[in-house]
Formats: sequence, structure tokens, C-alpha cells
Amino acid sequence: MGLECDGYPFKVDMKIFTPESMGGASSGHSNARRRRKTREPSGGEMPGRDTSGVAVGYSHEVQEIGEDGEVIPGQIVLHPLRPRVTVTDPDSRFLSHFLGTVSKLLIVYDVPYNVNPYRSVFPKLAASSGPLQEAMHALGALHLSQTTDEALRAGALQKYNSTVTSLRRTLMNDTKPRLAHLATILLLAFYEMMDSGSTSGWLLHLKGARDVFERLFSASTGAAADDPNFTLAKDFLISCLTYLDMAAAVSTAQPTLIRGDYWQKVGGGWQYNLGVPSAGAQSPSEGRLEMLRQTWSQLMLIQSDVGGLNAAIERGALSAAQSRRNDLEGRFADWQRTLPDIYHDMVGLEADVVEGASCVLAYAAATFVYFHQICGSPFQVLTDTLPNILIAPEICPGMTLDERISAAIAYILANFERFGKGSNGFGMLWAFFVAGTALEDAARQSYVDGKLGDMTAFGFGNVERARELLQIVWRRRAQNRNRLGLPIELSGLLEDRWWKVQEELGRPIFLP
Repeated sequence: MGLECDGYPFKVDMKIFTPESMGGASSGHSNARRRRKTREPSGGEMPGRDTSGVAVGYSHEVQEIGEDGEVIPGQIVLHPLRPRVTVTDPDSRFLSHFLGTVSKLLIVYDVPYNVNPYRSVFPKLAASSGPLQEAMHALGALHLSQTTDEALRAGALQKYNSTVTSLRRTLMNDTKPRLAHLATILLLAFYEMMDSGSTSGWLLHLKGARDVFERLFSASTGAAADDPNFTLAKDFLISCLTYLDMAAAVSTAQPTLIRGDYWQKVGGGWQYNLGVPSAGAQSPSEGRLEMLRQTWSQLMLIQSDVGGLNAAIERGALSAAQSRRNDLEGRFADWQRTLPDIYHDMVGLEADVVEGASCVLAYAAATFVYFHQICGSPFQVLTDTLPNILIAPEICPGMTLDERISAAIAYILANFERFGKGSNGFGMLWAFFVAGTALEDAARQSYVDGKLGDMTAFGFGNVERARELLQIVWRRRAQNRNRLGLPIELSGLLEDRWWKVQEELGRPIFLP
């Protein structure tokens, strides 16, 4: 159900679910889906069940150590694999789970020097925001229902609906938008992603987040700088919005909702994954991580404009599309030529830098594949004229386009195998998915399917949806190739292109 926040100076679209709309009073999942969610990932990073049926996982101690050694409330220290302490109050249990477990999955690279803003910033904003408190409870409840306790499904829906209702009321009564409003809507988008990742709800919330962003930072209104948490939260929230906006764009092959590098111009540069320097202590390798963030920002601008290219193609504006294509080719080549030396020689670098650089290169390789998937049909005759974009060492001058695409796919799969263990797989999920969409041989398809199957144990419905979509795409591709007798390299140009398949099914995925 769409709700308009009438009476507020701008409109925010929101959505409410009923248990019936989710396929049942207590759960919208099939029995097969339920069984998959009980699988335990390696490393014990997520709650599981021991042989006696008692839930085990991380216990939490809320503490932060200041420079003088004083214990400061607010930071979570995680101790693995001790029995959970039973919390009788549901809201306390949901909040504890959000802070101690969900927050680690949302930020992906959660390391000691990288203070997790979902634990250090969001609770401060929530102290004066009822809707944000409820959104944190909703995500905690949903994740518990998707991993350890399905009986909480109805409670998660109730928390979600309560969040939407209270946020709508708050937006109608407040005289100006607050960062807490933006944070709440972003968590609602994450809720949709975790729930299934295959409804339009996340896009509706992102449009609402865009409206709040524009109101917060418009020239006439100005940002709510009198908020005591403004400086602490602004940069991270803008990067979080960018993270989700970009995910929506590349998942639907459409432009971003907010154009340009707004995370640079309005925010303080890239602050999501690869370190969050504005939120706390910095890594000893901060200077090199900053290089990674800069190249990542430049790559994201290219990714977002690939969606604009697809939009031009769909309108039939091939002249405009050709111009966009030429521009993207040049920018992509320039991006590669200007990469810092750390991308070319990683020997002796810190582990976080090597992992971060490999993640950026995997996304670059995926963008390369994605770009040519978009260009494939209307520009078939021009593919031999492409420049040699050297995304990875395996991609060399003189290679044909098909050889370069194959090398890019191999690079993504190799990096995922090396760095995608456990929850770190979320750090390059979209790249892994795009590589999967281009696979033809059954053995590698089975490998990707198995890895995604393992990741469903972390309780994110969008992973399961991506896995289902890949299976449909692979099946259609094989049918098309067999029916028309096409060689492998042309079979992907037919109606089995993944973004078209999801449009046909009416269930767009949402993969950051």
C-alpha cells in the first residue's frame, strides 16, 4: 500500500505490508526456503543451532574503550560461539541482535579500527527518533526470523508497519527534515532487501530517501546542522544512500535516482566499506585506503551512467546511445590508465588494502561485463572496435572481446573464492552475480549456485532471489542455444538477458 505524506513540505512514498500480502500470517517462505535458511556458514559468524537445539552465536558486551582507558557505552565487542543470553523483552532482543549481528552484515568490512556506524551513530540518532528505534527493532526481528526463529516473522512485519506509520506521522508534524528521517528510510530499504529483495518496496523507499536528501541539502532549506549528531552522521548516511542508489541502478539497468557524485559534493567522500574515516579510529593503511575510495568513487560514476545508456537504448535513441557508449569507453579506459600503483603491485601491502583493491577490481571487471551485456544487442557489429581495457592482469592487449570478457569473469570468480569467505561475500555480491549471468558451462554455473546457496544462510532474501534468477537465465539460455543452434558467444544476446527476465517476472532484485 503506497502512502503519501500529505501535509509535509514534500512527498515521501512508503509501503505497508500485511501478513496476507506476504503469503501467510507467519511466513511467506516455502518449506524449501525454510530449510535453506538453517544452513550454517563457515566460521561461525552467524547464529546457528547446536545438536541440542539451543541457539548459539555471538554474545555482546556493550563497551568502548577511550584513550584514557575508560569504558564508554556504545561500542560492541563480539565474543564468538557462547550460548546466547535469553532476553525476555522482545524489543531489547531485537535491538541487541541488530547492533551485534545485523550491523556486521550491513557494513561488510567491520574491523576493529573501523567503528561501525550502525552501532556508533544510529543509536545516537535513535535517542531522539522513535521511528528509527522501531526500524532497528524491525531489522533485528526480521533477521532473527530468517535465521533462527521463524515464529518472529509476524512480529517483524508488525515492527515494519509500525515504523512506516510512525515515520509518516513524524514527517507530517516536523517542520524540517532530520538525518534520523533519512536513516530510518534507509533501514526500511534494507528491510525490503533482507526480506526478499524482489519487490518494488525498496525502490519506493529509495525514492522517499531521495526526497528527504534533497530537502535536507537544498539551497533554500539547508541541512539541519543544529542537530547535535549532524557532523557525525551526515557523511556516512549520504554514502549509505549512494550505496543503495547505485545498487538499485545496476540491478535494474537504469540511471541512479540522484545524478552525479553527490557523495563527494555534499558528503565527505566515500564512507561505506573500505573504511569509514569520519566515524572513528583510522587504519594504519588509511592513506592507501583513501586511494581505493577515490578510484571506487570514479568507478561508481561509470556504473551509474551505464544505466543511462540502457535507458537510451530502450527508448530507441540509438544515436544518443552511441554517443554515451563512446563516452563510457573513453572514461573506462582513462580510469584504468590512472589507477594508483597499489592496484598493479600488491606484494607486501596490508591485508585490508589487498582485499579492498581486489574488491574494486572485481567490480570493475563486473562493470566491464555489464557494459557489454547492455551494448550487445544494438551494437553487435561494433564490438571489435573496442579499446583494450586492462581491468586485470589476466586481460591483455590483443585479446578479442570474448576473450577479455571471459578473463574478466574468471578474475571475479577467483577473487570471490579468495576473499568472499563467510559474510565477506557481501562485499562483492553484485560482481559475483554479474559473472554468474554470463556463464555458459554447467560446472561454473554449479559453483556460483553453490556459493549463493551457502550465503542464503545469512538470512538475506535478495541472495536467494538472485540465485533463483540465475537459474532461470541459465535454463533459458540453454534452451535458446539448443533451439537456434547458436554458438555460445551469441546466446547471451537473446531474450535471456537477466535484467529483461526480471522485468518479465515483475520481481527486480536488489544487490549492492
